[in-house]
Amino acid sequence: DEGPPPALEVLSSFCLSRYGMVCCAALLSALTTYPFKFFRATPQENLNELFDTEHLDADSAWTRPNVLFNLAVFVAYKFLFAILTLGCAVPAGVFTPVFTIGAALGRLVGELCLRGVPGGAPAAIMPGACAVVGAAAMAAGGPPPPGGPPTPAPGPF
Repeated sequence: DEGPPPALEVLSSFCLSRYGMVCCAALLSALTTYPFKFFRATPQENLNELFDTEHLDADSAWTRPNVLFNLAVFVAYKFLFAILTLGCAVPAGVFTPVFTIGAALGRLVGELCLRGVPGGAPAAIMPGACAVVGAAAMAAGGPPPPGGPPTPAPGPF
């Protein structure tokens, strides 16, 4: 019995190295996100659109095919690829993806609230403000533990 062909052996050893994992993650990310125009924008452009207090207009990349679908896809992909890249052994940044995921999740909640009010949405519901709150909440690290905020460690400081 012969082992795997040498080319397959080299390819598998490359894919299991840290550089191979990064290349595989980049290839997978490029192949799955290219069809969505909002993934091709910079994080700054995405945050500017998500924080905008106006409704996303018809020529926005977020509205085709549907703003709710696109926001849900964006949150899912960003979350998945943030986990994937943080697991790689190379520095890839933490704050910007977390901030962007929070903004998109907040905008999604704001858009759901805007559409869920029967008889028209009141002017007080601003999806852009929900995006700001979502980004701040994700950047802050989540809710306090059960039983209230953590207490400082005893001892002199």
